[in-house]
Formats: sequence, structure tokens, C-alpha cells
Amino acid sequence: MDADAVRAARRALPGLGATLNEVLLAAAAGALRTVHGDPERWPGAPRPLYGAFPVDLRTPREDRMLGTAVSAVRVPLPVTAADPGERLAACRGALAAFGPLHGGADTVRRAVGAAARLGPWAVRLLAALSCSPGFCPVTCLAFGWPRGPWSLDGRPLERIVPLPPVLAPGSVCLALTDYAGAYTLTAVTHTLPGLARELTGALARELTGLAGPPEPERVPVPEPEPEPDPVPGAPRR
Repeated sequence: MDADAVRAARRALPGLGATLNEVLLAAAAGALRTVHGDPERWPGAPRPLYGAFPVDLRTPREDRMLGTAVSAVRVPLPVTAADPGERLAACRGALAAFGPLHGGADTVRRAVGAAARLGPWAVRLLAALSCSPGFCPVTCLAFGWPRGPWSLDGRPLERIVPLPPVLAPGSVCLALTDYAGAYTLTAVTHTLPGLARELTGALARELTGLAGPPEPERVPVPEPEPEPDPVPGAPRR
């Protein structure tokens, strides 16, 4: 992906700017509009279209815990908003509910813990529900890889290429990674042939739209030439 477009899209929101999750969810909503047309004409409209993103369930006291403690939450994608900036602002509002001040992650943690106490069948049921296209057909994974230097067999790492799993029929998974300023997007779809390539192209254009129009090129204005010195004895104007 165009790194400059991603960075500009992240600066599109006031304050600290947009997170990578917010940018990916907003760009996914716009790309789905581009590929599938007016959402009002989609099957099942006007039902909301949900997208899922991962949430770290570890508390600040558990930041050094080995392994992973991650779940996924779903949020409505703003596919009905026609303006890219409006979609980005809507994604910020949706994800704000899962920030530390609102306790959204605590709600998810309690739900996962309750399923675990009921037994493996409850965890499998919860996982199957969260991956079903009727519940959440779009999954977005955005993460930054820790800076290295990293190497493999003596060769320096240049970028991270995510490989999302193939989910249930009718679902889409988009993954965006950042390593040392190199952004890589992967799209995996279990829908129509060729849709993944269409989505990646539309998402790249959507990032450009989120970044806003380019600044107009400044054309240097030539300075006026100084008037020649008057000839001695010539009449003055």
C-alpha cells in the first residue's frame, strides 16, 4: 500500500489522529460500497453490515503475560455514509466504546470468560457464531509489527505479509500490517471469484479519499523586473 496515503489518512482526524483499526474499517466500508454499489439495494437492506476487529483482553497488569488473550468484537460498518471523512469519524465513534474509559473490552472479557466456564462446547459455539456471515461477514485485522532489526537466515526483514484464514462462505477478511513504515494489505474472500482483487483496488483508492485531495502545486510567481535607470536629460513621465 502507498505508505504516504496511509499516513495521511491517519492524520485526517483531529487530535491524535486515527488508529490503524479505524482507518482499515472505514476504508473497508468505502471499498464495499464501491464494489457492491448502493447499500440501499443490497439484499436484506436496511439491516446494518457488521465488521469485526480483534481486542486484546489482557489488562495493563498482564502486559508481560506469555501467549495471547485476544477476542473479537463487531461494530456496524458505516456503508451508508457517502463521504470518506464521515465514515472515518463513524468508525472512531464505534471503536471508542471499546476504549479504557468505556469498558467495552471488559464486557468482551466477561463474555469469553463465561463461555469458558460453561465448557469447550460453549467456546466452540461462540467462535462459530462470531465467524458466521449472518452475524459478522467482514473481519478486519490491523496491527503494527515491533521494530527490529529482524532477520531470517541472515536476510533483513523488509515487510510483513499477513495470511488471514479462509472463513465461512459469504465472508471477507482484510488484514493490514505495518512494519517500519511499509504497509501491506491482504484480502481473503469466500465469495465471488475475483472479489479479493477488486476489494484491494477499491480499498487503495479509498485510502486516497480518506487522505483528502492533494495540496495544489505551488507555481512560482516571477518577480517583476526593475525599471531601467532614466537616461540623463530625458523627460520624466
